[in-house]
Amino acid sequence: MNRVVTLMLIAVFAASLLSGCGGSSTATSSQPAEAEAVALDPSLLLAEEPAGALSVAEVREKGKDGDEIVVSGWIAGSPQPIIEGRAAFTIVDLSLAPMKCSEIPYSLCCMPKDTLLPKMVLVKFVDEHGKTILKDARGLLGIKEGSTVVVRGHARCSEDGKVTAILANSLYVRGDSYMAPKPLSMFDTGFQPSE
Repeated sequence: MNRVVTLMLIAVFAASLLSGCGGSSTATSSQPAEAEAVALDPSLLLAEEPAGALSVAEVREKGKDGDEIVVSGWIAGSPQPIIEGRAAFTIVDLSLAPMKCSEIPYSLCCMPKDTLLPKMVLVKFVDEHGKTILKDARGLLGIKEGSTVVVRGHARCSEDGKVTAILANSLYVRGDSYMAPKPLSMFDTGFQPSE
């Protein structure tokens, strides 16, 4: 059942990737009404950053199903990396910088998928039954798009043996914003945004 839920969340995430770079920045800045009503849960937040954090790319490549891990990344990878109404979001490797090709720098939607996907993972906070907590992560964890975080939890692998999700139990927020957007040309993708 956990695999079905994980696959559904990944499908929703993939659909948002395919929606493209369009849209205005106001569309992503509006938070769902319930996010404001959800109080921070101190039992999920760490006062100090845990040591030994791995990169998202390392976890994706070398992690094994069920491994207890600590991973650092920034909340990004689609126009809506925080899944509305759930304690779930995607993080990407800190080596991936925000991009100027869109009004939504954390979406990384102009980045080739074969560059992005191996450096991205779904993070979901689950209850004692393994179900994703049905509270918006913005209010529950005090995060937002672009936040740099360190997550502690257990790895979940897809059928190909690569880690695609982290069943998280705690989080440390390093900061609200990773860095200023970088020009697309630094990634040498061949893509040229229209004038």
